[in-house]
Amino acid sequence: GGDGGEGEDEEAKRKRKKKWLKKQIPVYSQRISQMCSQNLSSLEVSFIHLSEDEPQLAIFLADAPSDMLEILSSVATRFALKLFPEYGNIKDEIFVRITNLPISDSLRDLRQVHLNSLVKVSGVVTRRTGVQP
Repeated sequence: GGDGGEGEDEEAKRKRKKKWLKKQIPVYSQRISQMCSQNLSSLEVSFIHLSEDEPQLAIFLADAPSDMLEILSSVATRFALKLFPEYGNIKDEIFVRITNLPISDSLRDLRQVHLNSLVKVSGVVTRRTGVQP
C-alpha cells in the first residue's frame, strides 16, 4: 500500500528519500554548499534526522545499508548537481555518510552477525584479523 511497506521498490524508496531531502533542504542544502565549497564528496546525514522525519527510511537503512546508501548517495549527487551544475567536473559522485547512529558496539564485540549491517563502533584498532564467529 501507500504506507511504504516491505514491498516498496527502489524507485519508491528513491522518491521517499527525495521527499525527505526536500523537507530537510535548509539543513542539507547548507551542508551540501559547505561540502562543495571545500571540493569534498562526503555528505553527512544524521540518522536521528532521518528516523524522526522518515522512520521507514531509517528502518530500510538499518535493514539494507548497502542498497540504501547507494540510493541516498545517488539522490545527494543529483541534489548537489541541481544546486551546483558544474560540480560534476570536480567530483563524480557524492557519498552519504551516516552520523548519530544511536547504538554503539565495542570493536571487541563485532561478530559475523554484524556483517552487512549498519553499526557504530567505538574502540582503538591496534591490529586486525579476519572475522571470527
